[in-house]
Amino acid sequence: MAKTVLQRRIRITEAQIKKAVSDLLTYEENQGHLLHFRLNAGSFILSNSDGSYRRRVQGTKAGTADFVVLQNMQFTVTQLYQDNFCQITFLEVKRLGGKQSKEQKEFETKVKEFHCRYYVVTNVEEVESILHK
Repeated sequence: MAKTVLQRRIRITEAQIKKAVSDLLTYEENQGHLLHFRLNAGSFILSNSDGSYRRRVQGTKAGTADFVVLQNMQFTVTQLYQDNFCQITFLEVKRLGGKQSKEQKEFETKVKEFHCRYYVVTNVEEVESILHK
């Protein structure tokens, strides 16, 4: 993961990378190529604009990847048998030089046991490459 000239000049935050990845996945979904979900770990307080209504909402477990992507995967086992399967990919977004937490590493291990794909990405170009593998 060598830094590009642009990355050395401009400090890109993890939130900015997540926004760019979300935009790409939304575009791909609108083209009919995949289905994606943004996963938020932890708990959140929801309230209306005047603050009169407040509610705590529990997100996903700590360590859960930032995005899950579902894609059709078609392959032929034999010439007589053909079926469609879903390829599941989890994407964890990190800024350049960012490290996975213990919980994120444990989540990666668990999903790989179910033969799902899991990637730590630092830019949109990596996501594009993963989606088209």
